Amino acid sequence: MGTLPTVRVPGEPGLAPAPGSSPGPSAVDSSTTRTDVAVVAASGAVLAAGAIPQIITGPLGPYLRLDLGISSSELGLGLSLSSVPGVVLSVMGGRLTDRIGGITIGRLACICCCLYVVALSRAPTAAWFVAILAAAGLLRTLSEPSSSRILVDNLIRTPRVLAFGIREASLPLLVLVSTAVLPLFGDWLGWRTVFAASSIFAVAGLWLLLGPALPDRRSDTNRPAPSSTTPATAEPATATPAECPGGDVAALGLSFYGGAALVMFNLVVFNAFASLSFVDAGSSADAAATLVAASAGGAVLMRIGCAYAVTRRGLNARSTLAAMAAVAVVGYLAMATGNSALMLVGIPVGYLAGWGWTPLLYSYITVGRERSTGTITGVVSTLFAGAAIAGPVAAGWAAEQFGWATVWLITALFSALAAALMAYRQTARRLR
Repeated sequence: MGTLPTVRVPGEPGLAPAPGSSPGPSAVDSSTTRTDVAVVAASGAVLAAGAIPQIITGPLGPYLRLDLGISSSELGLGLSLSSVPGVVLSVMGGRLTDRIGGITIGRLACICCCLYVVALSRAPTAAWFVAILAAAGLLRTLSEPSSSRILVDNLIRTPRVLAFGIREASLPLLVLVSTAVLPLFGDWLGWRTVFAASSIFAVAGLWLLLGPALPDRRSDTNRPAPSSTTPATAEPATATPAECPGGDVAALGLSFYGGAALVMFNLVVFNAFASLSFVDAGSSADAAATLVAASAGGAVLMRIGCAYAVTRRGLNARSTLAAMAAVAVVGYLAMATGNSALMLVGIPVGYLAGWGWTPLLYSYITVGRERSTGTITGVVSTLFAGAAIAGPVAAGWAAEQFGWATVWLITALFSALAAALMAYRQTARRLR
C-alpha cells in the first residue's frame, strides 16, 4: 500500500515563509546584524576619509622631510591652517547634517575626499603641500557630523557606546595602514602612493552609503525597537532643557569643555610630532614608522576595548576619560627625556592613553542627546579645531626654538590638568 503524500503548509518550520508573511526571528536578527555592521563600518569609513590629510601627515612627517625638505614648523603650520575651516564652519556643517541627513552629507564628504587626497599626493614642493593641506579642514566639517548622524539615525541593536568605539578605531587603523607599508615596501612605495591609496577609505564609505548601510524601509515593521534590544549603558544622567537653560550644549559643563580642549590639544600635537621627535632622538624613519604603526594598532584595540568596558562592564565614560588623561602623563614625560629607549615606551603609552579616549567622548556627548547630535558634534568639532590650530604651529615653533623636551613637558602638564577637570564634575556629583 502506497504512502499518502504529506501536505506541507508554507510557513511551517523549515520551510520558506508563506507569501505576505513576516520573516521569522532568526531572519530579522540576521538582517539587523548585517545592517548594524554596515552602518558602523560606513560611519568609521566616513570619519577616516575626512581625516586622512590631517591624521597621516604627522606619522609620515619623516618621509615628507626626506623628500620635500619640510621642517617641523612648516609641518605644524600646515596642520594648524588645515583646522581653520573647522572653527568657522563646523557648527554650520552640523546643522546642515541635522537638516539634510547623515547619509547624504557622508556621500558628499567621501567624494570630496577622494579628489582631495589625490591632489595632495601630487604636491611638488613643501610650499605646495602646506598650501593644499591648509584646506583639509573643509572635509572634516562634513565628515564628523555626518558620521555621528549615520550612527544615531540607523543603528538598530548595537549599543551606541560600542558603535562609537568601533567607529573611532578607524582613525588609528588609518595610521596603522599608512605607516606600516612604508618600512615594508619603501623601495617601490613612497608617501605619495600612500596618500593616494588612502582614498580607499572614502571609496569604501561611499559604497556602503550607496547600498549596504541604507535602511530597509520595507522591513521596518519587523525590526526590533532599539530601546528594547540595546543593553543599558552606564552613562551619566543628562540634564534636560528645563534643568539646564542652555540645553544640551550647556549641560555638559565648563569643566568638560576645558578638559576636552586640553586632551584634544595633546592628541593633535602627539600625532603630528611623535614620529619626528623619535627620529631626532636618533631613530631612522623606518623604525619610527614601525613603532607608530604598532602603537596605532594598540590604539585600535584600546578604543574598542574602552567602549566595550563602558557598555558591558558599567564603567563611567567621563571618569574613564579622566583616568586615561592621567595615564598619558607618563607617556609624555618619557617622550620629554629625549632618550630613544624610553621613547619606545612613551610612544605606545601616548597612543594608547592619549588616543584611546575619543569614543568615550563622542558617546558621552551624544547619548541622550539624539535630537541635536549633529549640532553638538559640530560644537565639539569647533573646540577640536581650535585646539588643532594652536597645537601644531605652537609645538612646531617650540621644538625648533627650545627642543622637543619643552613640547612634551607642556603636553604632560596639559594632560594632568585635563584629568583633574574631567574628574571634577564626577566628584562634585558624588558629594551632592
